[in-house]
Amino acid sequence: MKKQSENKINQLIQILFSFPILFLCLVSCEGYRCAVGTIYDKYIQIPIENVKYRILESEQEYYSDSVGRYSICGKFGPVIPKPDIDIEFSKDGYSTIVIKNPNNANIYLERLHISNILEQNIVFCGKDDNAKLNNFEAEFLNNYIANRNDFDFYNKRILFITGSNGGTISSKTEYFENVKEWRERNNKIQTSLFALDKEEVELYEYDAIVLFWVKVFTTKTKNKVLEKSKY
Repeated sequence: MKKQSENKINQLIQILFSFPILFLCLVSCEGYRCAVGTIYDKYIQIPIENVKYRILESEQEYYSDSVGRYSICGKFGPVIPKPDIDIEFSKDGYSTIVIKNPNNANIYLERLHISNILEQNIVFCGKDDNAKLNNFEAEFLNNYIANRNDFDFYNKRILFITGSNGGTISSKTEYFENVKEWRERNNKIQTSLFALDKEEVELYEYDAIVLFWVKVFTTKTKNKVLEKSKY
């Protein structure tokens, strides 16, 4: 019994002794909040070099490397928990953005002239479900979709398709609602273009298909949705 009592006393002493050490560590130990990623041009999806990025709280400045990579750590001291850090990304010709706690995130910057075009036109887009685009919608998509192989959206009739397998016929209004929602988050939706050949244009009365949030789109699926679009 005496030995058990001594053990309990020793354990209690160890616990009591550890509290001051733990407290000192919590209020004085330093740590880091780090972020690593790549900075891309939002529309052509290529890395951007020499983008200035800085921690606003400390004014530390750095630049992305030749393949667009950035790496930054914000030091924190006697605070619990880790503080938020705001990182500003900027480059001539691109919009400046501030990201809170990017962690290991890729960053997408918008070219200013494209940004201006999109902002001027987006308010007039998706007002109806007429397959033929108005001039504002055409101008918007000509600048929004990067890989369109010189396809011009002016005076074109577009079929909007969504779903992971590309099997769902959507609408122009739904597409632009998605676009507007994601622009508010400083991002863009996954969009791709599938231009139709001359025979398909004559048969289905569409010039192209715009796919959004589609992972796989096969020829078989394309033929099915085109047939479905006739009814």
